[in-house]
Amino acid sequence: MMESLNPQQLRAVRHRDGPLLILAGAGTGKTRVITERLARLLREGVQARNLLAVTFTNKAAAEMRDRLIGLADRSFRPRDVILSTFHSLAVRLLRADASRVGFTSGFLICDQGEQMAAVRKAMSTIRSGTQPAADKVLARIGALKNRGISPGAFARSAADDEEMILAAVYRRYQETLQRQNFLDFDDLLLQAMRLLRENPDVLDRWRDRFRYLMIDEFQDANQAQFDLMRLLASPRDNLCVVGDDDQSIYAWRGAAAGNILRFRESYPEAVEVTLEQNYRSTSTILSAANAVIRINPGRREKNLWSDLGRGRPLRLLAANDQFEEAEWIARKIRDRMSEEGRKARFSDFAVIIRANAQSRPLEDAFLAARTPFEVIGGQSLFDRKEARDVLAFLALALNPLADGPLRRILGVPPRGIGEKTQDALAAGAVSEGTHLFQLLAWPERAPGVGGAEAAACRRFAAEIRSWGERLRRDGVNGLGKAILEETGYQEEIRNLYRDPLEAASRWNEALETGESLAAFAARIPGARPEETLAPFLDEAARAGPPARGEGRARD
Repeated sequence: MMESLNPQQLRAVRHRDGPLLILAGAGTGKTRVITERLARLLREGVQARNLLAVTFTNKAAAEMRDRLIGLADRSFRPRDVILSTFHSLAVRLLRADASRVGFTSGFLICDQGEQMAAVRKAMSTIRSGTQPAADKVLARIGALKNRGISPGAFARSAADDEEMILAAVYRRYQETLQRQNFLDFDDLLLQAMRLLRENPDVLDRWRDRFRYLMIDEFQDANQAQFDLMRLLASPRDNLCVVGDDDQSIYAWRGAAAGNILRFRESYPEAVEVTLEQNYRSTSTILSAANAVIRINPGRREKNLWSDLGRGRPLRLLAANDQFEEAEWIARKIRDRMSEEGRKARFSDFAVIIRANAQSRPLEDAFLAARTPFEVIGGQSLFDRKEARDVLAFLALALNPLADGPLRRILGVPPRGIGEKTQDALAAGAVSEGTHLFQLLAWPERAPGVGGAEAAACRRFAAEIRSWGERLRRDGVNGLGKAILEETGYQEEIRNLYRDPLEAASRWNEALETGESLAAFAARIPGARPEETLAPFLDEAARAGPPARGEGRARD
């Protein structure tokens, strides 16, 4: 395998100790270089548990692991290498020592709805003139976390009244999450950094564990992610980063392509390797791409080339808008169908889009052209209402003090706790600075709650406690289905969806969510129930609705 590498790839693979920067243009075989380098380190005697490779997607991590297994021989066990996303790495660090930063190991990762509820609660306690939209406040808090800025640090640097108010909301938001044993996605990196910086013994333990570290897609790393890896890599500084500043597309999320330019500043002694031979495209395509990106400011110079020949010439369509583009696509498909005659079928054609919102003009154009089409894709299982309800039930079995999941299913299915009572319980919890569950168990403390509704609240609190007892006694297998049956959730679905087929489909989705927990548990045999359910909820949260427009493809 090593013999088939080109000289630049070989140089990167053979590098062992010290910092290494690999500038990898598109299609230059960077994933192969990463896995070959990991395999070489293992063959040279480095223990698998001492290797850490971090990338941005679970899919990329899985592909890397599959390739590494393909390179394995009897001298090493690649399954012990940690191939992870940044957020999964942060969860791993925090699960081991969550109490050091004020959380328990059963902490939950909140979804966007729970984040919005916490922000609105924080904003309601701050008196100011004009209140900005909650989603904009949440976006600004996320940006601060991506830069590694805590509420206290931001308050100390606030330049005006607006920033002082934001700092106060940020602090209250964090207090709300901590009371519920919640972390949001941006918190994972911030709290992991806090854990390591404030606890030298924890930092030393992980530094001793991870002796060779690699970052894939380095151009998309934000400051907090870079800082975390630099902290873990020190003092050995065996940090290898692989990236391409020409491919950075996540600046809106805090990514800093300038990290590539600053890597030299952080590690002036770093070895630098540039991969320029492209194995994917013809020289005609690469010449055009080079011409476009050459004028980008603040980039490292590289010139992609290929030995695949010139290939066919490029064609350029300059459409005025997305509707003209869609009409052109529909027309080209019709023209090709006419040219090919019986040889072609509509199912031979595919239009690949980057975002769901782009499908509407294409659908309209295909309808106008009487072209049959099928939209493939859509929501993941964990995006759907029924799945999110089941996840809320399971989250309460793990942690009844989680206000977000409890508020979600307080009236789902209906159990004699009306909306006014729900609002009274929520308001009482805010005024007393306690958890919603505490008011649910002792509802008389909430103004205006009594009689039959108070009794319904106490019954539901007891029911939630029983879920936790069942989890600890019987484990996770069958837990979801048991809760659904106890709560009468199937009857709720039948009442919501009068179409029997739709109701059956929704019920199956709810059951499937519970079954996915059992499948997840099979991957970590021997773990305690809490140790199984918590990471399952983490994974489900990462697969759920994107926060602030962020696609879950990147974690």
